[in-house]
Amino acid sequence: MPTIGDKVIIVVTTAAGVVVTTAAILTLYGFTASGIAYGSMAAGLQSMIGNVVLGSPFSVLQSLGATGVISSLAIVAGVILVGGCVYLLYKYMKKPTPRPKL
Repeated sequence: MPTIGDKVIIVVTTAAGVVVTTAAILTLYGFTASGIAYGSMAAGLQSMIGNVVLGSPFSVLQSLGATGVISSLAIVAGVILVGGCVYLLYKYMKKPTPRPKL
């Protein structure tokens, strides 16, 4: 049965996975640190939108990609994700030591 500490590690590892996934999806769709990637889905969407309104969902995604905040967080989150997974796998996959019979 997971302890409170294990549950905290599971929640933090899951949150880190969300950050890493978000960064990957933003990059995949074309929201990069150097702006909208040429020929990407984001570029196609921007060409249909025209002028992007401040505060719109597209503008927020563009800001997240351009500032690199998500990319920076993804590096830290990736380390947390790997560490949490390794810890949980080690804890739950190790074989129990047999107790000597008295």
